[in-house]
Amino acid sequence: MPPIHLDPPNRPTHAKRQGHANRRRKREREKEAVKLESRERICPYKPRPATVKKHVKSSKPRLTKYNNDTIPIASSSYLALPGPNSSSKFPLEQLVGPQLRFKMQKVVWDGTISMPIVDEGGRYIGLCASSDASDWPDVHQSAAAALEEARGRMSWGKKDRRHRRGAFFACNVGISHGGGKTKPMVLHHNAPDDAILSGLLKHPSFIQMAGHASGIFATWAPRLHSYYADHLQKLLDNDETLTRIVNTMQLYIPFSTYILQWPFP
Repeated sequence: MPPIHLDPPNRPTHAKRQGHANRRRKREREKEAVKLESRERICPYKPRPATVKKHVKSSKPRLTKYNNDTIPIASSSYLALPGPNSSSKFPLEQLVGPQLRFKMQKVVWDGTISMPIVDEGGRYIGLCASSDASDWPDVHQSAAAALEEARGRMSWGKKDRRHRRGAFFACNVGISHGGGKTKPMVLHHNAPDDAILSGLLKHPSFIQMAGHASGIFATWAPRLHSYYADHLQKLLDNDETLTRIVNTMQLYIPFSTYILQWPFP
């Protein structure tokens, strides 16, 4: 019986190994270039001194007797626990007035001067933020019209109609974590709905409103805003599958909910 000759293993040549190494280095350089470009494009927002003077220093705080330290919170510290009768609905006439059980006070705000809401310990727990935009009412009307137009073209599931936020049409977009997910992920819908939601995200009115909200955040809570922006950027840098819902400078909003009808019939 003649001897059996086994073929030598197909070992990569020096040229192949060099080619693999070159492509790997090229991919690493491209990845680092994307990170560098992202850091240069997304820089921390710093409000102008004139903005701080006009909206913060000239604001009119509204003092309350509420004690923020007594809020019952869940073990995760992310949610507040529901109080007694939390599912009840109270009309305005049952909430305000000295003779009523809750002894609340109705405050009329005209939107021209920022009004922080302060608890009894001096902590800011809310904010009515003014805007410098002369066309601010038109921006909201334009956004409302875009939502109305999109609502008729969306396909709605049962969870979109009734959920923990209330009985109205709502759709989530952006980065989400929780609900069984093991890591942050971008929410996806069917192709037609994704295109509709993408159009809303690119709508000038929503971009202007998102920029206004981000500017308020940075102006009134600069350290928290910086912490938020830094950690979001690190998350995006380390996971190429995650993307911003608004790819515009200085907007640190990874998630949004569009309410497309209120209330749901």
